[in-house]
Amino acid sequence: MKVSKAQTPKIDVSNLLPYSTTAMTLHAAALEADGMNRLIVEPDAVRRMCGILANKLNATSGTLSAAKMKPIDAVPGEVIIGCANDHVEGGEAVSPTSWFGTSPKRDARMPRWRVLVEQVSEDPPVAASAAQGESGGGSFLQVTSTTSVPVCYGTYVEVRFEIMSIKSIIRLPDGTTETYVIKSIPSIFLRGVLGVGSCYSEWGGELVAECLETGLVGTVKYHTAGFFGRGELHRISGSVSRLGSTDQKDELCQIAGNWTQRVVASFPDGQDELEMLPAPPTGEARLAARSELPDPLPYRLPPHSLKWARHPHMVWGELMAALRARDWSAARSIEAATEERRKTELSLVHSEGMSQPAFFRMGEVPKDGKAAVAPWTLCDEAFKRAFDPRTEQPCRPW
Repeated sequence: MKVSKAQTPKIDVSNLLPYSTTAMTLHAAALEADGMNRLIVEPDAVRRMCGILANKLNATSGTLSAAKMKPIDAVPGEVIIGCANDHVEGGEAVSPTSWFGTSPKRDARMPRWRVLVEQVSEDPPVAASAAQGESGGGSFLQVTSTTSVPVCYGTYVEVRFEIMSIKSIIRLPDGTTETYVIKSIPSIFLRGVLGVGSCYSEWGGELVAECLETGLVGTVKYHTAGFFGRGELHRISGSVSRLGSTDQKDELCQIAGNWTQRVVASFPDGQDELEMLPAPPTGEARLAARSELPDPLPYRLPPHSLKWARHPHMVWGELMAALRARDWSAARSIEAATEERRKTELSLVHSEGMSQPAFFRMGEVPKDGKAAVAPWTLCDEAFKRAFDPRTEQPCRPW
């Protein structure tokens, strides 16, 4: 089978989603942050690892696009921030046997969390994000930088995500610190986009998380239905075990389900099962392919940030409006003008070195040789600057 890393054919504007890659990254990071607040008050180490996996499950289940659709490619320096919605007075408490509550109301006791996303590189295209929050005397900080590479196999396309760094540091209420490192994340498989077979998208591959302090590793396998779609779509299996153990008898819990419906962790010692991803309250399957961000959003966009020249609403507002109105002629004109500005800016970046991001800095390449690209690290006081209402323009004008 032919394998190529050549770029996939340019998608027409009629196949663009009305939001950018930074907005999609914010949505995924916000879904994770909501679960992190619950994780840091969980007293059991195995269930905390289940929580890390559950957060990623929640993020992937809410961000898969249709096979022939894609978000707008972010411009360098594009920045978007978000924070938890105001808590609801008298909100329902979170069930101790469910990781994500099924009620649309937030728990009244749940404090705020904040997320910051910036497009830090054009080539390769890299979005860096950071999330922080506090709950019950504990706190968390998660910093992520990844890029994606489309690989054509002749009959389908696999979008591989290359990890530069995905690390979560949590401080438990008793002062204990734990670091969770994501070692691998699943790919997106775009079936039928080249005119062969059924047309659909699915996640495939493994999610692997490790924590040295607890000595635990969590693995979730996203099973693919295959080329002809004969297998079960969106099936999940996995486990939590001790680092270095290969014996199935040493598994501390087993994970099974379908991410469009329900995913649970079961324990061998008779503990109550943990609902990592609950069944949708409507009883219907969860949306498998997103064509728009939810309305209302499960987070808040601070009003001062909407005025930033590099906020996606400022950069792509006209294009997003044209896409929603299905005015393809206007959308093509706007996209063409934006691409010309992007090319002009890139030439200035190469000649004058104007590529310094506002909130992230490139770190050092790991000495262990396992990564060829340096991770992006959060600048000092980045959250303080980003969420200060007096911050009018944290990045260069667009």
